[in-house]
Amino acid sequence: AQNTLEIVLKSMNHRDIPIKQSNALNERDYGDLVGQNKAEAAERFGAEQVQVWRRSFDTPPPGGESLKMTADRTLPYFKDTIMKDLMDTGGSIIVSAHGNSIRSIAMYLLNLSSAEVLETEIGWCEPWVFCFNEDASLSSFDIMTRKSDSSMSSLPKKYKTFTA
Repeated sequence: AQNTLEIVLKSMNHRDIPIKQSNALNERDYGDLVGQNKAEAAERFGAEQVQVWRRSFDTPPPGGESLKMTADRTLPYFKDTIMKDLMDTGGSIIVSAHGNSIRSIAMYLLNLSSAEVLETEIGWCEPWVFCFNEDASLSSFDIMTRKSDSSMSSLPKKYKTFTA
């Protein structure tokens, strides 16, 4: 995420803007699954169990975090720091983080249920742009897809277009 941000800022000629880092935006911790590919984890724990850990909202793998636990860590930082900075400055903020931490923020901003967030994918190299009103309510949302490829992002059908 830090390298991605560096590339983005360099391409925008904005290398000198202030950057805040926080462990709150780290990727979900997969615990005992770390270091194994899906096939190795399935052989060790069973394919069905690995799928439950990977795709459930609130069932963590041994020694790891569920998406709910990731949201419990990510959202306070998002609300108390990122949104506060955004509202105080009235400017723009880039959040460069990992898929599950961003997914938990999208869940909050789009008011996705725990079932709907499991249908949500943040595509690589596809910025999700959220714009806000002065009262911090969401005014618009857009996914900037890559022109050369089909979008890798997905949302439940009712969120394909956003109208405030």
